[in-house]
Amino acid sequence: MALRPTLSDDHIYFDEIKDVLASVDLVALLAPLIREKQQYWKWMIIGVHSALQGAMVCAFADSANTSILTKRSAAKMLDWLNADAATRGEYPKERLVSLRTC
Repeated sequence: MALRPTLSDDHIYFDEIKDVLASVDLVALLAPLIREKQQYWKWMIIGVHSALQGAMVCAFADSANTSILTKRSAAKMLDWLNADAATRGEYPKERLVSLRTC
């Protein structure tokens, strides 16, 4: 598992599995309400997309979690991971590869 950045109190962090489960929960909660309130379709679509993307991240992730990043983001992450811990600097921003690339 890749190292995680230290987060401040004004951020929330979900790991990949919890994110997929939360998205599936959202879809399960909204599905019975769709007939009465069709405007919930928007949130169903967002929930299904999030669940699918998260499941793909879980399925394709390697041990360093770089296989799911863009080439540039993966290179920066690998450089950071391979650097000496005392001098490696700030945790790099991660950018997921698009679903179309998978």
